Amino acid sequence: MKKLLSASLTVLLLQSVFCFVLSPVGALAQTQEVLTNQAIIDMVKSRFSEGIIIAKIKSSRNSFDTSASALQSLKKNGATDAIMMAMM
Repeated sequence: MKKLLSASLTVLLLQSVFCFVLSPVGALAQTQEVLTNQAIIDMVKSRFSEGIIIAKIKSSRNSFDTSASALQSLKKNGATDAIMMAMM
């Protein structure tokens, strides 16, 4: 009985350590993504909803070009005014 309890505790401890070690790696990978104008255009063309695109903009690092010509390109490719406002 003691061996079974000891083995169970060992497995539980190893699982906890494994999850603890890998959790920051996954979180770091998610925060590394940087959105660009092209990523927004790709999401618009893939017919993601406006709400999903805006939520992604708000939760991600970005490197948007908001010059007049870039905004014209976004508009031409179907980005709504609300999406472009969220990019600024």
